[in-house]
Formats: sequence, structure tokens, C-alpha cells
Amino acid sequence: MVDEAMPLEKMVEDGDDNTMRMAPLLVGNSKEEQAQILIEMLRAEELSDRITAAHQLTKIAGVIGFVRTRKELLPYLVESVDDDDEVLIALAEGLGKLVPFVGGNSFAHSLLPLLEMLLTTGKVFFCMGN
Repeated sequence: MVDEAMPLEKMVEDGDDNTMRMAPLLVGNSKEEQAQILIEMLRAEELSDRITAAHQLTKIAGVIGFVRTRKELLPYLVESVDDDDEVLIALAEGLGKLVPFVGGNSFAHSLLPLLEMLLTTGKVFFCMGN
């Protein structure tokens, strides 16, 4: 179970170093266990694990709640920026989906540091719809 008081950094540090191939572990676990596994996967050495976790940020945010998403998850993502294009693209694709998980439109501005980080990497291209 994800401890409400445990910071994301601590959750990641408490995970074992053997985070490769964790995606199959998500099946059959509680939402809290899935969120912890995904948090660990964000720092995995294996590229596919980091991409999987980046595509599922809403699962993490849904478990930890609005406040912790704004105060812990988003700064964590900005600070531990991945320089791999595929991970950055996965983060960019999921950015708009995080609005409801930060508390809605009133708190959407809390996503700006992550957006700024993605834009300043120069590797991610944002496309406007038709």
C-alpha cells in the first residue's frame, strides 16, 4: 500500500534495484502496489520500463491524490528528467491527461514546470490538432 506520508523519493529508494521487466508485475496487484511499481519503473535502467511508467502517470496520480501529485510527483518528474526521446514523448503525451489529477483547471498551472522542461529539452515536438 502506498503510504500517504511517504515521499515519492523514499518510495523509489525503498524499491529494489531489480526493476527491469516490471510491467507484468502490474497485473493482479492492488492500485497502490501498481502505483509503487510504476514509481520504481520511472528510474529503471531498462528503457521500456521507463516508457511504460511515463505512459501511466495517471495511475500514480490517481492513487496519491491531487495534493501529492502537485507537490511531489510533478517536481519529481521535472527533477529526474530523462534524456531519452521516447520517455520524453510519453511524458508529453500524458501531460494533458494529468489536468484532472492535479485538481482540475484551477490547478492546471502546476503542470507548467513539466511542460517548460519538456519544451526546453528541444527533443519533443508538440503538434496542434487540425
